[in-house]
Amino acid sequence: MLNKTVYREDTYLEEDVSTLITKNIIIGKKRTSIRLESELWELFGIVSSLEGKSINQLATYISHNADASKSFTSLIRKYLVRFVLLKIKNISPQ
Repeated sequence: MLNKTVYREDTYLEEDVSTLITKNIIIGKKRTSIRLESELWELFGIVSSLEGKSINQLATYISHNADASKSFTSLIRKYLVRFVLLKIKNISPQ
């Protein structure tokens, strides 16, 4: 569930430097490395849980339902942002 805490606008930019974290994930039967900001890794875990999937399962779903010519990391970011936007609007992302 999304945290309903009200934030001040300036708290979104508290960190000066965003850190990319590389993690290995499994897409189908293939292992690959993904670099995302720590906040996006956290969101990836939350969205996966809300969808009833592991991160690997959600990554596989995104991979199988996306344009293969696009950057996979960009596809993950887009999926996560779209998921949050649709949740805010109370629309199921399926």
